[in-house]
Amino acid sequence: MQIEGLMTGELDLGMARPPLNRPGLVSRPLLHEQLIVALPKDHPLAGLTRQLMLGGLDGQDVIMYSPVQARYFNELLISTFTIAGATPRYVQYVTQVHTMLVLVRSGIGLALVPAPAATLHPDGVVFRSIGAFRERPVELDAVWRSDRSNPALLR
Repeated sequence: MQIEGLMTGELDLGMARPPLNRPGLVSRPLLHEQLIVALPKDHPLAGLTRQLMLGGLDGQDVIMYSPVQARYFNELLISTFTIAGATPRYVQYVTQVHTMLVLVRSGIGLALVPAPAATLHPDGVVFRSIGAFRERPVELDAVWRSDRSNPALLR
């Protein structure tokens, strides 16, 4: 919706996940985040004291991002699991992190989420760091139209 707002001129600035291949749009990385694992509090991996590794998620029930509405995260996780040699069982596809955390709390499976999701503090969900192949792989970009003259864009 933000991209459409930018294209119509309704918005001057938006935030989106890459890649942004729309003519007339310019983007710049705004921040990079780490992925963490969200687990039901009674999951066997939730109580481990050692750092979890992606390979350790092989065969686990995982709540996955939608390949259409959350394509960025879907492709990021598929490539990340492939590099790690892990083949989780995708038990549900969702679009929003909030929905994902409710399903984790319900015991449907675990999920990889951007680290700021831990600030939501959902009851019954434990967050654990995970050894990753890339440092802070989740990118969020500032996006604007190249032909806009709003002075705030220069800042």
